[in-house]
Amino acid sequence: TYAEPTEFEAKAGATIALPTRHFLCLSAVLPTDDVSLVPDMMALKAEKFTLTTPDAAEPLWLLDTIPGQDGRTLAVATYLTESVPPGLAIEEAAAFTIGYRCIAFAENSLTFYREIDTLTLVITSGSRPVFFQSLAEAMMDTDLVQEIQCLILQLQSEGVITSLDQLIFCLPVDDQVLQTFSDVLQLPASVHVPPIPELTSIHKVALVPPAVILARRARVRNANRRRIALAAAAVYFLLAAVLAGQYFWLSTRVGSLESEIARDEDKVAELQSTARRWTAVEPSINPEIYPIERLYQASRLLPEDGLRLVIFEQRGNDFLISGEAGSPSLAVKFNEDLKNSPDWAGFNWTMPMPRTLPNNSAQFQITGRRTVAGPVLDEEDPI
Repeated sequence: TYAEPTEFEAKAGATIALPTRHFLCLSAVLPTDDVSLVPDMMALKAEKFTLTTPDAAEPLWLLDTIPGQDGRTLAVATYLTESVPPGLAIEEAAAFTIGYRCIAFAENSLTFYREIDTLTLVITSGSRPVFFQSLAEAMMDTDLVQEIQCLILQLQSEGVITSLDQLIFCLPVDDQVLQTFSDVLQLPASVHVPPIPELTSIHKVALVPPAVILARRARVRNANRRRIALAAAAVYFLLAAVLAGQYFWLSTRVGSLESEIARDEDKVAELQSTARRWTAVEPSINPEIYPIERLYQASRLLPEDGLRLVIFEQRGNDFLISGEAGSPSLAVKFNEDLKNSPDWAGFNWTMPMPRTLPNNSAQFQITGRRTVAGPVLDEEDPI
């Protein structure tokens, strides 16, 4: 049965038959048997009849082709001319079709029937519908029958149909109307019960209303956004869990280290005290910086007679040695002995020219600096 969209609730997965009044039919016999050329040729005819314009968006249409004779093809184009009612634009629908495609019409006939209170006519060639039209607010009068007569003549002249065998009214009409239509159209007329729509796989078409297309695209976009949002939330919670776990581990580790420090605090203090004491006595036990040891190493280089040390000063890495020699040559030899002594390896020694005294003795002063790394005596405590 036919019903307005508000009279029923379509279920998801249903096949929706869109009312025929929302569509327009254009039929033509084309001089080609190449089916691939038919869409472009019909598009040009649609522009001619102002169904589309060259710069318009691609129309929503269906195209049926019927092979003919002499290399010709009968094309039937069905155009969606207006918006589909919101109650029928169901995005969950499994398929869409058109109202007249759900009816099996008699062969080579012109059939009138009412589809949701709209008078509709369908013309068949053989068993295939080749033309349909919704007659809004049409009256069964002489004006209508003359329009139908002109339509039949036009379709016959264009080769869409050759002849019609009968005129069928699937709606109540009086005998006078029936006789008038039969006489003018010269067709036997009869009244049948209203047709019962049937949905089969043959009737389903690859047609989706624009509103449904937009709704489905919006649903896909929303689903993608939800997936992205869920993925972002999952990543966020994963990072939060990782950070929380890391914070817990670090807190536990810090607590463990603090416990170990507290447990070993007395031992550490004792070791620090011992280290300070060893540091304090290092100048006395390390031969590298112990002044007495260094003085001994320098005195071992003195000759048996003729040279004595007056000053031996150690300040960090720097040494100062001054004294008197029996002659300048003895002072120079002592300076050379310092440079060549293994005990003083790593030092750079310099000595100005010794000063000769009236008694022919000489005063000398030698300065040395450590040139390699090693322990150092505190410069604040020169010896």
